Amino acid sequence: MKLRKFYLVPLLLLLAACSHRAMTQSSYNEVQLGETFSAVEARTGRPYDSREMGDGICEYIYVEAFNQGHKTILENRYFILVKDDTVVGKRMETERPPPYELIYYQTPCEKW
Repeated sequence: MKLRKFYLVPLLLLLAACSHRAMTQSSYNEVQLGETFSAVEARTGRPYDSREMGDGICEYIYVEAFNQGHKTILENRYFILVKDDTVVGKRMETERPPPYELIYYQTPCEKW
């Protein structure tokens, strides 16, 4: 009986981890204009941020980050435009952080 409990706990933890909902490029491609935002949110979870765009339109922002160790190497941002709980537009941006040597450089006036 104890052996069954030992296997049951990791199995439940694994199932809980697999149920995480998030916006991915695949789920972004499934978002259709005219669809309710409630349906999108049910599939992909809550957005990272939102902002009012005026004219009754709200922009919901989802972020998908790809990490290598503790470093983000790629970030996809998904923007869903919603008016009256209906998706009226969407767009995606991909951003790569600059390499280390482009962030830190010697200024022209410095001398070593």
